[in-house]
Amino acid sequence: MVTIAEDSLNPVIPDAWELSAQGAGALAVAIVVVALISIARSRHLTRTAQAVWVLMVLAFPILGPASWFVVGRRSAAPTSSHLQSIAPTAGSHDDW
Repeated sequence: MVTIAEDSLNPVIPDAWELSAQGAGALAVAIVVVALISIARSRHLTRTAQAVWVLMVLAFPILGPASWFVVGRRSAAPTSSHLQSIAPTAGSHDDW
């Protein structure tokens, strides 16, 4: 005797676990896209460094973007010593 499991469920409407898996996949794709855009817009990296980050993000879709947002972008933020070196000093501009 062949038993058909769950005849009452609609095969067209996805189950809750399917929806959560699809949501997780969509979130992963979105994070990868945001990381790739962020890498492309970063001006502090050389083309070689950008290529390495892009390959890392594409090869490791969860760990790659996470490492970019934790490590890669942090190196782009100016440090306080960098800001002090580019800040104008008193009297360095012409008084009107």
